[in-house]
Amino acid sequence: ASSKRKPTRLGTRLDMRSVARHRAIGRCSLSEGMPISLLEAMASGLPIVSTRVGGVDEVAVEGQIAFLAEAADVEGLAQAMIKMARRSDLAQMGALGRETVKTRFRTENSWAEYHNLFLSHGAKP
Repeated sequence: ASSKRKPTRLGTRLDMRSVARHRAIGRCSLSEGMPISLLEAMASGLPIVSTRVGGVDEVAVEGQIAFLAEAADVEGLAQAMIKMARRSDLAQMGALGRETVKTRFRTENSWAEYHNLFLSHGAKP
């Protein structure tokens, strides 16, 4: 029954709680920096379908948290969506994504990494 559900286009969202009621999140982009929308989706426990641009590979591990396609590869993106739809362990994928955000992308860790980066380039504490 769940495989017959149609995708919903969410558009720009500021209310991630409403996004969390979905089973997965997909996004396609031709360029990206650090994809905050993917981190928010992962923190909400959603597995990802995305194009492999910018920092997506740093955020979402292919086959564990996400299914990825190259930028502008419509067929590849469709195949990634099909793979996701066939998975029976979306909850586990989502849980791994949530744990990844909690351990790798904590604000405290980011500040420490920036601090160390600035120090390594000669900044004074």
